[in-house]
Amino acid sequence: MSPVFICTTMWFILPLLYELISLTSSNYYRLSEKFYFMVLSFILSFVLINVAIVKSYRRRKKYTAITNKDFLPYIKNLLHFCMFCNFILILRILMICRTINIAQVINTFRVIVTEKPYLISIDIKILLYIFNITPPLFCYIFLYNCEIKKTDLIIFITEFLIMSLFYVSKGRLMKYFIMIFLILLIKNKLNVKTIVLSFLLIFGLIYFMTMSRDTSFMKTFSYMDYIFVYLLSPLPAFDMLINGKVNFGSFTGGSQTFVFFYRIASKFGLYTFPPTDKMFINIPAKQGYVPTNVYTGLSKSYMDFGDYGCIICGILLALCFATIYKMMIISKKRHYILFYLLTVYCLVFQFFGDLFFGFFSMILQDLLCAILVTKKIKLYERKTI
Repeated sequence: MSPVFICTTMWFILPLLYELISLTSSNYYRLSEKFYFMVLSFILSFVLINVAIVKSYRRRKKYTAITNKDFLPYIKNLLHFCMFCNFILILRILMICRTINIAQVINTFRVIVTEKPYLISIDIKILLYIFNITPPLFCYIFLYNCEIKKTDLIIFITEFLIMSLFYVSKGRLMKYFIMIFLILLIKNKLNVKTIVLSFLLIFGLIYFMTMSRDTSFMKTFSYMDYIFVYLLSPLPAFDMLINGKVNFGSFTGGSQTFVFFYRIASKFGLYTFPPTDKMFINIPAKQGYVPTNVYTGLSKSYMDFGDYGCIICGILLALCFATIYKMMIISKKRHYILFYLLTVYCLVFQFFGDLFFGFFSMILQDLLCAILVTKKIKLYERKTI
């Protein structure tokens, strides 16, 4: 579960997979030496900073999960509150979509969110923020063996699943999948059957969402093209970017890397974003070309800082994740554990895009919700977890 293992593993597997697939057809774009140099500079800076920060911690021999009985009533009250709010949220989304057909809701709600946000009333916005408590609460209940009624758990999990689909985001689905996968790993519940069923479930949900959401894309391209776009196309796209084949404009002062803070500054009139497009380009695939606008998690740092951007990206991410991981291991504070489980997906999908600094407001929400779920632990917490 360490940041170093997750990051290096993903950056080893994905380029290797792309190189193997590119051998099946001469039409694929071949990754340049500069691509591997940039990736290697990122990995080295990330690993070195992690080692420097984490090297002093002592690993526990065995993980022991217990639940403080005095804290359980608070968890149950929070669970019932989330169950009620999630139920109302689902009803409100069905009302604005004017259908109970899940596939139609997925497609309609996506259009509303992206093109007609004025239809989302203030009560729905508040309920969507409250829903963010659900993932860390889910982690806490299963990680610490909370004694919850089966009926409540079934309702809670069903609402969680429905809202995960309604969000119309494959990123969220994968975030929750990784979160659950790591919980199973910590609890020593992983086996071949569990792994196979987990992957079948997540791919089934993504397929269902794809058929409901991206019908226009699927009419033009195959499902294998769809997988290629989201899994491997960012690699050649980043290669094209660093080799001057993509015109990305001019960015200074880290306005792409630290876009969250620049957005805050723009609210106060302190900064104005230059006009930009979504930078769609065509990537050579086996049967032709496929469109993409994602350039890996290294792209924004490169656009801001040039050839040194990958090193800066590695240092910044290492400072954040190594600190969270170290505090999780050393202090055993439960909000660090939940927060790590909620954000580690950013490292898993570093090959796709910058999901940490690029969506920093969501990261802050995850932190606040993790603290909210565990906020009374200081009153009752034992010395060991």
